[in-house]
Amino acid sequence: MDRDHFTGGSSSGAGAAVAAGFVPGALGSDTGGSIRGPAALCGIVGLKPTYGLVSRAGVYANSFTFDHAGPMTWTVEDCAIMLQAIAGHDPVDPASAARPIPDYRAALTGDIRGLRIGIVRHLYEDDVVVAPEVRAAFDGACAVFRSLGASLEDVRIRPAADYYAVKITIAESEQYAIHEEELRTRPGDFGADFLGRALPAVLYSGTDYVQAQRERRRMLAEMAPIYEKYDLLLTPTAPGPAPRLGTWRTISFWQNSSLTTPSPGVRHSHNAWGSRRLACRCRCSWSGARSTTRRCCTPRMLTKRRRTGEAAGPVSTRVRGSRPNCRRALGRSLSTTRRCATSSWRPAGLPNCR
Repeated sequence: MDRDHFTGGSSSGAGAAVAAGFVPGALGSDTGGSIRGPAALCGIVGLKPTYGLVSRAGVYANSFTFDHAGPMTWTVEDCAIMLQAIAGHDPVDPASAARPIPDYRAALTGDIRGLRIGIVRHLYEDDVVVAPEVRAAFDGACAVFRSLGASLEDVRIRPAADYYAVKITIAESEQYAIHEEELRTRPGDFGADFLGRALPAVLYSGTDYVQAQRERRRMLAEMAPIYEKYDLLLTPTAPGPAPRLGTWRTISFWQNSSLTTPSPGVRHSHNAWGSRRLACRCRCSWSGARSTTRRCCTPRMLTKRRRTGEAAGPVSTRVRGSRPNCRRALGRSLSTTRRCATSSWRPAGLPNCR
């Protein structure tokens, strides 16, 4: 297990637990990439569902407009099984959509012949710089889809920075509104990184927020003909291997131009649209870090996107090995916990569990 590199955030624990085999699946929350980022850096499958498909009841709010909850698993099939259990209308969540839920697992035929896939090439060639191994892995994934009968062609959308500006203006304004009372009365209870992201939102005006919401509506309208032409869109998920721990600076949240969260990149663009995103691993880098592809589709096309993920599954399996033994991994974890609780011994770098 690699303890020197970042697992992605903010669903970092869920991603690491699935990758290590501690659990077969976990729930993540996603406002700007917090399911897809850990899925990419941990080499698992992560799904940000369509807005309203999965209830957010019980999830601590971050942004009313962009918050999602979704599954994180080892395989696409596991993801379909988990989504089947959690999707559906929930009257407790005012944003929950009342719509029929299809049989996601039954749709995993692996047949993607005739599927229309748009490659958003400019996002990772012009807007964001990605590592050579990421581009090579992504090109390999595209070749696999072509060999399976899908039709691929390039498609252009707005520059990534446009979506980032809209998403950040809305999300950070809403986050400050949620935490305003606590930020005023007990700011010392928040971490420095959170304060560095939340407090600058006081500089946004009500006009900024309204104009960002109006621009978001225009973005949604612009995507409608693209979704009519393509069944799904394909992009890389992360620009390179997982960064080392300790390299993050809070100011990067406002200026970083990478694909990893936070970024003015692809993940934020799809939060602005409210569309579904599926992150699937496609290879390991030379250092053992993971590369993933990301598939986006209109709400009615989720089953088709899952078929592309399932079709690429055998390729992913060849580069990452077999599924972790959850029982064995959990046994090791419980054994460590018992040793912590009954003796003065503890693993290096961990607090005294007693």
